[in-house]
Amino acid sequence: MLKPLKNQASKIKNHTLYPVILIFVLLQSCQTTQPNISTASSNDEIKKLKSQKGLKNDTPKSLINGLDDDSDSSQSQTTKKITSFDQLDNSDQALTYADAENANKLNQLTATPMIQNGWHKSFNRALTEARRQQKPLFIWCTNSNSSLSPNSVKLYDDLIKQLDFNQWVIKNFVALKIDKQIQESNNAVYSKKQKHINQLLHQLDVRTFPTLLIYTPNSNLIGKHKYININPNYLWAELRRNLKLATQAIQKDQKQVMHKGFRFWNLNNLDYPLFARMTLYQVGSITLETPYKEKFTISTNSLSDEDYNWLQLQRVKSQ
Repeated sequence: MLKPLKNQASKIKNHTLYPVILIFVLLQSCQTTQPNISTASSNDEIKKLKSQKGLKNDTPKSLINGLDDDSDSSQSQTTKKITSFDQLDNSDQALTYADAENANKLNQLTATPMIQNGWHKSFNRALTEARRQQKPLFIWCTNSNSSLSPNSVKLYDDLIKQLDFNQWVIKNFVALKIDKQIQESNNAVYSKKQKHINQLLHQLDVRTFPTLLIYTPNSNLIGKHKYININPNYLWAELRRNLKLATQAIQKDQKQVMHKGFRFWNLNNLDYPLFARMTLYQVGSITLETPYKEKFTISTNSLSDEDYNWLQLQRVKSQ
């Protein structure tokens, strides 16, 4: 009697569990498929939002071109900061004073009207001089508009116009002044100069005024200084340290090419030694080439006694 009742109870229990198990399986199935539906729906919504708001998936164009998002909108979107002075765009003939290939003008460079109180006004000319003289380049970036840059005026009063400092700079560097404030009455020339200066300042990564830059002729940045709450004596001490480092870097670069025949030439029509090598000798003239591929044809009458004796020695050795 008990056995049939037990079997009947077991059957009732099994019939009761089957619906429960079935419901549980169905619930699990719904939970596993629901995320996919939600993800697909969210992706569609994101795409819809992007199409409505004009969002893009690609990298901002300003970053591709090497500009910061907060860069000046007036800068060319294709302009990149330089890693070498040779990358500078010097194609504007109104602002380029290229006479490096003209040997007849070699002795006129130091008397160029583009120098004012010892400071160059043309970047190209200053760079050419720094490379020929093997001196570091001192770049003074300023804005002479006192209302826009009072610190520029303060630097000028504290250091630049001081006779001892100015003489020290001109003696040890090739000095260049880049003024954001352009003095030009001709509108067409003004626009060209403004474009040139803005591009140059951007390539030199100058964003505040005043800024002082110390470079070697090989484009190595030695020092960059802003003049904000700085003691002028401290700044001058830092510039002296920069001069020492720049001189060491220049001497190292010279040693690396001296085995190729480079030496200093003391030409009679130059007031500084020219670092170059002789690439061609002809009766009455020689051709000199700097490490920066500038070439000059020089009369042998322009050679100093030391250079002339060196030349005769090389002729004897070649025989």
